[in-house]
Amino acid sequence: MGDAFDAAEAVGRVSTTIEFEDLVQIGMLALVEAARGFEDRGHAAFAT
Repeated sequence: MGDAFDAAEAVGRVSTTIEFEDLVQIGMLALVEAARGFEDRGHAAFAT
């Protein structure tokens, strides 16, 4: 698995009575890891 963050693994390690804020934090960490692994191939555009 290496150093990559795995949200499913993290959720598996926590209590079944997980707090909403904890779920938000796990989601934020997953987004950061996704952004780090993003390869810009020039085909994606982000509109605001």
